[in-house]
Amino acid sequence: MASVWIGVDVAKDRVVMAIDGVPGTTAFPRTDEGVTGLIAVLGRAQPTLIVLEATGGYEQPWVTACARAQLPVVVVNPRQVRAFAKAIGRTAKTDAIDAHVLAAFAARVQPPVRALPDAARRELDAVVARRQQLVTMRVAEQQRLGQASAVVVRQSLEAHITWLVEEAAASLVIGHPAVNRVLVARRKAWLDDLRRGRIVRGLSGAAHFVGELRDTHYDLVIDFQGLLKSALWVFLARGDRKAGFGPGMEHAEYSYLALNERVPAVDMNQHAIDRSLLLLKGIGVPAADLRFTLPVSTQHEAEATALLHTCDVREKDRLVAINPMARWPTKLWEPQAFAALAERLEAEDVRVVFTGGPTDRPALDAISRFLPRPLRRLDGKTSLNQLAAVYRRAQVVVTTDSGPMHLAAAVGTPVVALFGPTAPWRTGPYGPSHVVIRADLSCSPCFKKECLTTLYEEQACMKRLTVDQVVQAVLGKIGAAPLAAST
Repeated sequence: MASVWIGVDVAKDRVVMAIDGVPGTTAFPRTDEGVTGLIAVLGRAQPTLIVLEATGGYEQPWVTACARAQLPVVVVNPRQVRAFAKAIGRTAKTDAIDAHVLAAFAARVQPPVRALPDAARRELDAVVARRQQLVTMRVAEQQRLGQASAVVVRQSLEAHITWLVEEAAASLVIGHPAVNRVLVARRKAWLDDLRRGRIVRGLSGAAHFVGELRDTHYDLVIDFQGLLKSALWVFLARGDRKAGFGPGMEHAEYSYLALNERVPAVDMNQHAIDRSLLLLKGIGVPAADLRFTLPVSTQHEAEATALLHTCDVREKDRLVAINPMARWPTKLWEPQAFAALAERLEAEDVRVVFTGGPTDRPALDAISRFLPRPLRRLDGKTSLNQLAAVYRRAQVVVTTDSGPMHLAAAVGTPVVALFGPTAPWRTGPYGPSHVVIRADLSCSPCFKKECLTTLYEEQACMKRLTVDQVVQAVLGKIGAAPLAAST
């Protein structure tokens, strides 16, 4: 496994994280949510070493959080870092540059991880951190209540909401104005630790999380997922009412056994969001006003603009973002089709940028091989918040049935969604401004990760979607007439 060297530059109001050899940085505010967000990102990165400078105590909450998460962290003397920066010719000073210098310092100097503070000090740190958390929450809620006028808004604000989320999507919840506390489950990291023989680290991480989950007694615990993994957290949580759908829901995995309040099953052939609203209605929670609010800051938008500039996309350009990826092989469109789509749209004076995660590079490389020039691509270069800002900037997002599809819909950008083995009426982009393209085949939707059809060619439901269909849908949303159809 390749080494991952991380530098974290600490300021009064935020930290900026950089990975050695990886362009760009990610910033986190100096709040409880920011600390949780940084730890979630660091946990996914599985760092070899994390280096911070001593900054008169400002680094302590971040270092303590890293230590509690059992991440390899060391605090170094600023003089060492300044001498190192001078030696490598990096004397300019910005938070982003400093973070990259610290990452390079970690990679080349590799300072040893020192022993953690003693138990008494760590306990005191925990008490201080918890007090600050409670003070911050109290002040924020008092301010919100003071500004609220509608009864339903005041009822919402008077509720204390904790959201349990897995680390992959944590940054989209951390900082949400309606959420008071975010619990980030590093389930995949714990399982990875166990598989790699790091038994104590994996078990202690899970045990610490369960302790956090059980430190509060909740009036109401809601299971929206209805899966075995979510049922486990519901079972472990302390609460008077544990509510969710009862028997009869597809893919429920007997999750209702963890509930003491079971809402009757509803028809699966309605959208997942509508099913969630029905669940809320069934337990007496008002949900009249549906809005998508994501914690996408002006900083995220500035970072997205900078990333787009590296792809030669300017503010005046018409932009279409394409997400070609999905977890199921059966949801994928062919690489040559995506390449042809990009070429057609570029011919219409539309800038096309491909997005994806760090592991999607081979797939985007395959698309690139069908084009005469390099792709504009951001795979592995964006956080989820930055990706949301990129999608918000786009006029249209073309995507498979995937998480990025829902992200684009949530920021209000029209989506052209390519569907094959799944049902758009269940999990399509939510709202009236989107277009779904699918082949009307008798075997679709099959909800299978492997194509088993004997009626058509393999993966016919995706292969029969044409480039012309997608181009027409995209240009229809942009408001432009196509120059010419493909042959």
